[in-house]
Amino acid sequence: MRIIAGSLKGRRMPAPPGTGKAGIRPTAAKVRGALFSILGGDLSGLSFLDLYAGSGGVGMEALSRGAAQVVFVEEHRALQRALQEMLDRMRGAFSGEARVSARPAAAFVKTHEGPPFDVVFVDPPYQGGEAEKILPLLGAGDMIARAHGLEGQAGRVIVEHFHKTRLPDALGCLGVVKRYRYGDTLLSLYERT
Repeated sequence: MRIIAGSLKGRRMPAPPGTGKAGIRPTAAKVRGALFSILGGDLSGLSFLDLYAGSGGVGMEALSRGAAQVVFVEEHRALQRALQEMLDRMRGAFSGEARVSARPAAAFVKTHEGPPFDVVFVDPPYQGGEAEKILPLLGAGDMIARAHGLEGQAGRVIVEHFHKTRLPDALGCLGVVKRYRYGDTLLSLYERT
């Protein structure tokens, strides 16, 4: 897996330990490229949360594209170690701050007390209903920025999920803006209302 664009463009990221087991499914390059095209490509100065980080490919892409802060949330210990090692190896090649939070996604969201995030990427296992469980938590709190950037754009949540999984159009402060399909993958884009 390679980083597509930005300061880390072309850098190879190792496959995470246990890929294929426990629902670990790195986001395909085509979908990652589409995701950052949807976001506008340049994330300079934005804060980015990678929930269910897995291999960390999406968060690393955000760092490469100028995100000021990326938080990787991953509960599996082997993946946490692999993410931290990758960040340590690449430190200095990106300017943003990065950290790994070793917690389940729901626990992180429920107890988050820091500043809100401009972009939240949610990529839970396709099976088990995790997306349906985490979205109400994100929509209920103040974790999503009210506005960011020069244009004052509302904070965004992008959920990667199986195309047959139907997510609600609105949850608390979040409303769906658009859905994008790539094969069996759907990206649902929500904004803070």
